[in-house]
Amino acid sequence: QLGHALKESGDFAGAESAYLRALDLAPEDAEIALQLGHLFNRQDMRRDALAWYGKAARLKPDDAELLEHLRATLDMTEIADAHLAMKHGRFADARDILLRLIRDYARHDLCAMLGHAYKECGQFAEAEAAYEAYRRHLATAAPDAMYDYHLQSGHLKKIQRQYHSALSHYVRARELLQQQAVRTRLAQE
Repeated sequence: QLGHALKESGDFAGAESAYLRALDLAPEDAEIALQLGHLFNRQDMRRDALAWYGKAARLKPDDAELLEHLRATLDMTEIADAHLAMKHGRFADARDILLRLIRDYARHDLCAMLGHAYKECGQFAEAEAAYEAYRRHLATAAPDAMYDYHLQSGHLKKIQRQYHSALSHYVRARELLQQQAVRTRLAQE
């Protein structure tokens, strides 16, 4: 309880000490390891959070909520790794991370980023397929962002020197953005 109170008050070092002392007293208590995971996650220390969530999951492998924390933190860590790989021009590394996240966790919201990685690797057919998966995702999850599918597809077509197709996508992206602006203005009136 002291660890919880210290964590909530922002005393992360004190909370860590309290949780570690509690863990010394009850080394098989999955809840303490889970709380340490939360503590590090709250500080954006994802690798440390993963280690503690992993320990908690080993102690209590049938706890669905605990496994969800582990999965979510793993997702965030791997997404951050993919962003970092893209930033540093390691597009194949980013592609591989993103493929795994989409395949293993159905993170279809990452299909646009996967398309970017493919595009930068010169894998244009794969980029087009990733952008198409992104379009399908947007159709149900975020229809107002459909303009981005057209924008990204336009960029891809431009790189491929398919200028007529690129222009069609750019025009459609602009139309969707204009329609969205009109809807927003009407909603405000």
